[in-house]
Amino acid sequence: MPFCLEVLEQALARGQPEIFNTDQGVQFTNRAFAERLRKGGMQISMDGRGRTLNNVYVVRLWRTGTYFAPTMVLTIGYTSVA
Repeated sequence: MPFCLEVLEQALARGQPEIFNTDQGVQFTNRAFAERLRKGGMQISMDGRGRTLNNVYVVRLWRTGTYFAPTMVLTIGYTSVA
């Protein structure tokens, strides 16, 4: 848990959201983690139990972007390879 709290502090140093959404993993339901969010005035939102597919579309989007982005960056603005 100390690692999760440390990363949370680093993230909150950059900005604090109004709502913090997580799954129901033990690292997020930990009392110290939840208290830190409440202390910052954030609402805590947790996905329902068994909702492992909630973010499948976002994961696929990132995977697609990771695959195509390097190709797009290298070819934009060039008319030939010679």
